[in-house]
Amino acid sequence: MDKVHAMDEVQDEMQDKMQDKIREVLRLGTLAPSGDNSQPWRFVMRGTEVDLFNVPSRDTSLYNYRQRASLLGHGALVENVAISARALGLGVSVTLFPDASQPDWVCRFAFTPSEPAEEPLFAAIPARITHRGSYVGTPLTPAQVESLKAAAAVVPGTALHLVTGPEERAALAHLLRWNERVVFENPHLHRFLFEHLRWTREEEERTRDGIPIDTLFLNPPQRLGFPALSRWGVVRALNHVGLSAVVALESLRKLRASSALGLVSADGGEDRDFVVAGRAMERLWLEATRLGLAFQPVTGIICLMERVAAGEVDGIPSGHVARLRELRPAVAEAFGLGSRTPAMAFRLGPPVRPGRLSPRFPLERVVDVS
Repeated sequence: MDKVHAMDEVQDEMQDKMQDKIREVLRLGTLAPSGDNSQPWRFVMRGTEVDLFNVPSRDTSLYNYRQRASLLGHGALVENVAISARALGLGVSVTLFPDASQPDWVCRFAFTPSEPAEEPLFAAIPARITHRGSYVGTPLTPAQVESLKAAAAVVPGTALHLVTGPEERAALAHLLRWNERVVFENPHLHRFLFEHLRWTREEEERTRDGIPIDTLFLNPPQRLGFPALSRWGVVRALNHVGLSAVVALESLRKLRASSALGLVSADGGEDRDFVVAGRAMERLWLEATRLGLAFQPVTGIICLMERVAAGEVDGIPSGHVARLRELRPAVAEAFGLGSRTPAMAFRLGPPVRPGRLSPRFPLERVVDVS
C-alpha cells in the first residue's frame, strides 16, 4: 500500500508540474497583440486540454469586421502558445474551430509531456511590443529581409508582402496615411480609441487593458492638449481648421521614416484564414523584435476597406466610403496583393527611442477551470 501511495504521489506531482507549465504557456500566449489591447480571449481548462474562445464584446470597433481583427489576435496567441509549449517541454496539438455551431470557439489545445526544444523566437515573446513612436528609417539589410521572410514563411496559407524601396515606400505611405486620419473624422472610431486610452499608471494597473498614453510618444505640447481631443465636439470643430489633415501629415512622416512597409495576406477570407494569418503575423513580429526592429500595425484602414468592399458601410461617412473604395485597389497594387486577402499591414524599422509593453489581464481573469 505504501508503494502504491508513493506512486500516486509521484503521479500527482508530475500532473501538478504539467498544469503549472500549461498555465505559464497560456500566460505567454496572452502577451499576443490585439486591437487597442482589448484582449478578446477566454480559456477553459480541462486537465491537459484547453479551449480558447473569442469574446466579441471586448472589441466592438468598426475595424473588427466579422471579428477578423480579433481572429488575427487569436492567431498570434496560438503561435505564442505553440512556441512556448515546445520551449518549455510540452507537445501541443491545435484544432481550429472544433465545432462549427460555436463560432466563438476558436480552437482546442491538447498538451502532452515532451522534451524542451530550441525555439529562437521564444525569448522575443515577452519583449514584443507595439511601437507607435518614430523610427530611424535606415534600410534593412538583405540578411534582415531574408530573416523576416523566413519567419513568416513557416506558416502555410499566408504570404508576406514587403515594400523596402524608398520611392515605392513613399508612394504607399501616401495611401496609408489615411489610417490615422479617419480616426479623427469618424465619431465611432474616435470614441473607441479614447475609451481605450489609459492616462495614468494607476488606471493601467486597475484596468490591465487598453493603450497607455505614454506609448503614443506625444511631445510635451501634444501631451498637454491631447485630453481635450477626447471630446468629439472639440475634434469636429478643430477639423474645420485642419486637425485631421495635421494628424495625417504626422502619420505620413512616420510611415516614410520606416525601413519597410508590409502586409501579411491569406489564401482565403474565412475565419480560419485570419487565425492562420495571425500566426504568421506573430512570427514576423517576434523575428522583428529579435532583430531589434520596432513594429506597428497600420491595419485599421485595411479593415475598413474590406468592410466597405463587402457593403457594410453603417457608421462610415459617405465621403470615407468613396475614399476607401478608391484606396483599396491602389493599396492592393502597391503591395502586389493580386487576388489574395489582406490581413494586416504594418511598418517597421529601428526605433528612435525604446517603447514598452502594455499591461495584460491577470491569467485568472481569462482562465476558467472545468
